[in-house]
Amino acid sequence: MEIKDLKVGDKVYCIQSYFNDAKMCSEKKVKCRVVDFMQSLPDLFECEGMIYEFSDIGKTVFLTRKEAEAALERMEGEEK
Repeated sequence: MEIKDLKVGDKVYCIQSYFNDAKMCSEKKVKCRVVDFMQSLPDLFECEGMIYEFSDIGKTVFLTRKEAEAALERMEGEEK
């Protein structure tokens, strides 16, 4: 899937950090794509109340569960 082809209803996998430094991977559905009208910001998309930039894909948002779980394991390994 091309990043720019991300569609409403597609599943993405997000890594979220919490106040106690715990991290969790959760599956979310893309609710809408939000494009900045001034074109000064990159394309955005919304998943269950959270707004993400396309640049988050591959960092904290992933297109497959496998990619997200691998990234989560790397992050947890870096903390040790």
